[in-house]
Amino acid sequence: GVGSAMVQVAKHMLNSEFIAATASTSKVEEVRRIGANKVVDYKTTDFVSALEGNKFDFILDTVGEGEKCLTLLAEGGKYVQLTGAAVSDPRATFLMHGGKTKYYERLSPYLASGKLKPIIHDIVPFAEYRRAIELAESGTMGKIVMQVATS
Repeated sequence: GVGSAMVQVAKHMLNSEFIAATASTSKVEEVRRIGANKVVDYKTTDFVSALEGNKFDFILDTVGEGEKCLTLLAEGGKYVQLTGAAVSDPRATFLMHGGKTKYYERLSPYLASGKLKPIIHDIVPFAEYRRAIELAESGTMGKIVMQVATS
C-alpha cells in the first residue's frame, strides 16, 4: 500500500536518483519492478547492514524502526514516521493518518497519467469473501478488491 505508492512517487514525482525499500521475500522482485534500485528482504536481512555506507535524504518509515532508520539519514535529511513510538529527533516528523485531501489532489495527475499505479492483486466477488481473506492473509503483493455489485 503506502510503501509501494511511495516507491512510485519517489521515482516519478520526485525523480529520485536512488530508491531503497524493504519488502518480504515474496515481494522483492515486484518492488524492484515498480522502481526501487535496492530492495532489502527484511525477512532474511537487517536493512541497516544491507544499506550500510548509504545516507538518505528522505526516509519514510511505515513500520516504526525509528532509531535504526535515523542511522541511515543524511545530514540535512528528513525522516517521516507513520507508526510506532514517536522518535524524539529534530529531523523526525510523526504523521497521523487523516487530512489526506491535499495529497490526493497532488497525486491525481500521476494516477490519471498512469505514472502512479495502485497495485491490485485480485478482484474478488463479495460472495467469495473467504477467498479474499485467505489471499490477504497469504501476504500477496497488492490490494485485494472486493466487488460488491456489477453494473
